[in-house]
Amino acid sequence: MSGTHEPHPVILTVVEQSDELARIDRELQKRYGTDYRVVCERSGEVALELLRVLKAAGVQVAVVLADERVRGMSGTELLSRAHQLHPSAKRALLFPQTFMRWDEPIVETFFRAMALGRVDYFVPKPSRLPDESFHEPIGQFLAEWSRAQGPAFVALRIIGEWGERRSHELRDLCTRNSVPHEFSAASSAEGRELLARVGKSPERLPVVMLYDGQVLVDPSNEELADAFGA
Repeated sequence: MSGTHEPHPVILTVVEQSDELARIDRELQKRYGTDYRVVCERSGEVALELLRVLKAAGVQVAVVLADERVRGMSGTELLSRAHQLHPSAKRALLFPQTFMRWDEPIVETFFRAMALGRVDYFVPKPSRLPDESFHEPIGQFLAEWSRAQGPAFVALRIIGEWGERRSHELRDLCTRNSVPHEFSAASSAEGRELLARVGKSPERLPVVMLYDGQVLVDPSNEELADAFGA
């Protein structure tokens, strides 16, 4: 008897301009294509129909990314309607990295949409390959989404600060090597509680807690590999 195959969760992107969509598709496929089904559409209506089909088929949607101006509707409307079909999916509006200083109406639209709960965040479109400013929020979305699906094995926990280089390098290392991990900001309530639990100070970060009880402070890649017995 052949075993059943669980379909990969979906990452959906909706951008009307074909060159931008192709760039985003390449970035997502290269980084997440092994564990997620990456789907790109240019029309809001087509994207909504796909979301309906996925819901009927019982396929999970992890992340929906949308430009504010997409064919058939606004990105904000698309993400709001996507939430009705897939409530657990993380939703973000995409913006060009060059616009934040001068396009005040769109900035207002983004913050208003977040305040009203119609989107979760906004993400810069990739401007180079690879573009870590694009991948950092995507990686966090996927970590939060996976955590919300239920108890899962976590090989290590990283306690650090957003934007801090070494914390980002460790998260990226885990993602590239398919190591189940979680990240907590040292300044958050969860981060402070974890540091207190292992008796470590926020003065020296990142702190890494391994599944077997080992605690490493600002470890090198080699030290981390040794701790895993690799």
